[in-house]
Order: sequence, then C-alpha cells, then structure tokens
Amino acid sequence: GDDDLLVNQVATSANTTWCINRQSWMFSEAPASWKSFVRQKTRHLGAGTYYRWKDKWLLGAILFFEVFSISLLIIFAFLNLLEYWMIVIYMIKFALKGRMYLRAQKKLASGSWYEFALFDLLNIFLSSGLYMKSHFQKKKIDWN
Repeated sequence: GDDDLLVNQVATSANTTWCINRQSWMFSEAPASWKSFVRQKTRHLGAGTYYRWKDKWLLGAILFFEVFSISLLIIFAFLNLLEYWMIVIYMIKFALKGRMYLRAQKKLASGSWYEFALFDLLNIFLSSGLYMKSHFQKKKIDWN
C-alpha cells in the first residue's frame, strides 16, 4: 500500500534501521482466494512505478537474473549443452540464498528449508507473470 511508497521516498540510512523484534511485527490477513491474491500482488507491483529509480533498477535486476539463470539452464538442458559447472554455479547461488534465508528464519522463528526451496522456485515464475500482467494492464488500479 501507501506505506512502502512513503518509506521508499523518505528512508535513508540515517533515519531507518532494521527491527526484527517479534513485538514490532505487523500481521495482516492473507487474500482468501487465488483471484484476490493475484489482484493484490498486481496492485502492489503497479505501485512500483513510484519507487526511486535506483530501487526499481535493483528489484528489476534481481528478477531478471533469476529468470535469466533458470532460462539458460532449461535451454542448455533442452539442447543437450548443459555442463556440470553450470549446475554447480546455480547450486552455489541457491545455497547462498538458502543460507541467508535460514539465518533470517532462525532469528524470526519462522519457515523451513523446504519452504524456502519451494518459494524460491515459485517466486521466480509468479513474480515474472505478475510483473508482465501489471506492466501491460491498461485499466486503472483499484486500491479498495
């Protein structure tokens, strides 16, 4: 919603910090249906046009790298050109992300390794699809 837009515009290293104390957490109800979930995520992605240029670039670069690396593995596998070192590099990247996730999971007391693996894979495809939907969506976003 509007809160992340405000934080994106006014946050600096001098006025913002991380707080992982359980008492600082804010919970909200998850969408009740797949249609509601897609609508909510598309709406949130649409708000990204108001982010700072640097932040948009970083978020886009992360998604691009994820999609690009998975696509290359699939294409090379399909063409029987997949090399052992390509899989090793991808697994190293996955292991580093998993390590960061597990460290955060331990501090936040939530999630598990298999949830990370499933989310990591699904997130690539879901984010790409929802980005395309929000990017090419013609109608005005309804925040209600």
